[in-house]
Amino acid sequence: MKEIKLFVSQLSLYIKSGVKFAIATVVNVDGSAYRRPGARMLINENGDWHGGISGGCLEGDMLKKAQMSMLSNQNKLVKYDTREDDPFELGIGLGCNGLIEILICPDLEYAKYLFQLIIAHLQSSEPTILEHSFHFNSTHSAFVHINSTKPFVSVLSKEDADELLIQHQSKIHPLQNELIFVEYLPAIPRIVLYGNLFDSSSLIELCDFLSWDVCWIGNPLKMSSLLKNKVQSFFHWDDACAIKNNDAIVLMTHDFDRDVAILTHLIAINFKGYIGILGPLKRMQKIIKQLELLSVNKDDKSFFGPIGLDIGAEGPNEIALSIVSEIIAYNSSRDGSSLKNRIKSIHTK
Repeated sequence: MKEIKLFVSQLSLYIKSGVKFAIATVVNVDGSAYRRPGARMLINENGDWHGGISGGCLEGDMLKKAQMSMLSNQNKLVKYDTREDDPFELGIGLGCNGLIEILICPDLEYAKYLFQLIIAHLQSSEPTILEHSFHFNSTHSAFVHINSTKPFVSVLSKEDADELLIQHQSKIHPLQNELIFVEYLPAIPRIVLYGNLFDSSSLIELCDFLSWDVCWIGNPLKMSSLLKNKVQSFFHWDDACAIKNNDAIVLMTHDFDRDVAILTHLIAINFKGYIGILGPLKRMQKIIKQLELLSVNKDDKSFFGPIGLDIGAEGPNEIALSIVSEIIAYNSSRDGSSLKNRIKSIHTK
C-alpha cells in the first residue's frame, strides 16, 4: 500500500510539471517473478524513473524501451521470458524462470485518469477492480472503473469481476490490436487499536511506515499529539467507531474488564474478522471463561491471543512486527510459517 501511495504522489508531480513520461505496468506473470501484476514504474524523458517492475534486473532495459515508446507516442507490450536457457534473453542467469509482460503507456490522458481513480480508491475502504484498455494502433488508451455505478464496456461480466475480488487476482485479455488488463487493487489495511499505553506507539509507527490506516481508541488526553497525526482517526473509549468487515482489531488495553467488554461488543455486532488480544495465554483463557460466564455466544476462531506470530519477539517494536506479520498472514490466508517449507508457488496464481 505504501508503494501505490508513493506512485500517485510522483505521478501527480509529473503531471503538474509538464515533463513527458510513460507508465510501465506489469500486466502478466507466468512462473516465477519478483513483482506481480500491477507493479509500476514511472519513466520521464530525462531518464529519471521511480518505482519498479522487477528486483532491479529489468529496469535499465525498460528505461530504454520507455524512451522509444515516448518518441513514437505508442503503447508497447514488452515480454521478458526467462523460462528458456536463451543466453541472449535479458534476465537469464538470475534464476527468475518466468515470463513477465510489461505494458508501456505514454498517454498523458490515461495517466490523469489513472491518477484520479487510484486517489478515489485510496479514499475508499473497499477493494477495487480497474479495467485498462490499451490500443496498439493509436495513441488512445481507454480506461474503465468496474466497481462503480457507471456503465462500462468490459470483457468481464459483473460475476467475473466479483470473482476476481474474491480471488484477489488480476488478469489480462489480449485482443486484436488491443490488450485489456483487469487489475485488482486491495483495500487499504486498517487496524482498530484499543489502548493508548506506551506499547501502542510502536504499532502505530509501524502501520504509518506501511501506509496502513489506524483507528485509535483510548483516552485522547493520554495520546501523543505526534501519534494522533499518524492515525486515520482517534476516539474516546465511550465513542463509537464504525467497525468494518475487513478491519483487524487489536486489543492492547492492559485492562481485563475492558477487554471482556470490547469482545462482548464485537461478538454482539457479529464481527468475523481478525481479533488480536495482547497478553499471556492464561489471561486469554480467563477472558474466554468470563465470556462464558456472561453467556456470550462466542466464536473464538477469530481470537488471536496471545497476539502475534511466534518469532521470539521482545519489546514493543518486535511485538508490533509480530502483530503486523500475523495480520498480513491472516489477510492472505497463510499460516505464517517459513517459505522454505512451502511446496506451492509463493504467490497465488
